[in-house]
Amino acid sequence: MQLELEKKRMEFNGQNEIYNIELQIKKQLETNKLNEVKYEAQQIDLDNKLKIADKNKTQELAHFQKQLAIKEKGITPNVMQAMVLETTENIYKHLNISEMKVINMNGSGASGTQDAAGQLIG
Repeated sequence: MQLELEKKRMEFNGQNEIYNIELQIKKQLETNKLNEVKYEAQQIDLDNKLKIADKNKTQELAHFQKQLAIKEKGITPNVMQAMVLETTENIYKHLNISEMKVINMNGSGASGTQDAAGQLIG
């Protein structure tokens, strides 16, 4: 009787260990599935963020292209010359220059036209 009881107890313990091992395997499989789902969700989230960033940059580029086209249409040679004169004048106002010599680099002194710096001083 004692021997049979011990035999039954050992069988029960063996079956219990097998059950615990199977349970751990199932738990690990479920954990692996959960990690895969989390990874896929992170990938989808990252893809969405990249798509949004790409759309934002595309819109920025389109906006800058439109601004450039507007500026390109609005800046005629006369406007460009006036901008150069204003910029040159602002630079010389802020510099502490005691003596300044203007040299025409275009070589157009004989034709009678003046460069931007010559217009400021003249």
